[in-house]
Amino acid sequence: MRIDGSWRRGRCHALWQHQRGRCFHCGRLMPAPLDQRPRHRLRRDDSATIEHVLPRALGGGREWLNEVAACRACNSAKADRLPLPIQLWRLAWLKGAPLAAHADDPAALAALLAGTREERGEGAGLEEKAAETSVPAA
Repeated sequence: MRIDGSWRRGRCHALWQHQRGRCFHCGRLMPAPLDQRPRHRLRRDDSATIEHVLPRALGGGREWLNEVAACRACNSAKADRLPLPIQLWRLAWLKGAPLAAHADDPAALAALLAGTREERGEGAGLEEKAAETSVPAA
């Protein structure tokens, strides 16, 4: 599904405001998305972008609960990797209910974030992909 650029900038701005202008991952202050020219946003590492904590490629949805504002540098660095448990905990803290109830259970939180996408028939076997990309416990 193609999303209009002005809608995406507005959505990014709403996430940016919710996080008080800070990157979800590194805490860097980011300029307001609506105050930047679109072509300049593509060149700056500190530009706010919409980050899907549970990547869409791994079953994450395009919903408010799964989206945060992240600087372009952090969003690019994370790519389509599974979130770390601390990132899931921070997401639960940032978004509040209903995620807060699952903050201590990363698997349940990831399933909740993927749930709406699977209900639409877009789920791509989150458990299998998680097993392929997981890091063995030390």
